[in-house]
Amino acid sequence: MADRRGVSRRTVLRTGAGLGIGTTLAGCNLLSSGKEPAGSVETELVADGFTAPLGMVVPPGQPDHRLVVDQTGTVEEVAPDGDRPGQFLDVTDRMVDL
Repeated sequence: MADRRGVSRRTVLRTGAGLGIGTTLAGCNLLSSGKEPAGSVETELVADGFTAPLGMVVPPGQPDHRLVVDQTGTVEEVAPDGDRPGQFLDVTDRMVDL
């Protein structure tokens, strides 16, 4: 008669953890291959005072304008000097409470 016991939860968790650790270590090995990165990336503060900024876009044909999307439901216009002249769009009344 065959043994019909299933795989225990502990075995599944151990296997998953082992695979996760192995994958992470394999990725670290690839990242530390000794090769120099192709280029560098720098950050620059464009504006501050947002609650949870999600992204920034430059409208086509308007290189001096920036629009910053905030998770609160607003899109703010940002001037080249970082000043915020006003809201471009406000949909806060349509946002879902979290």
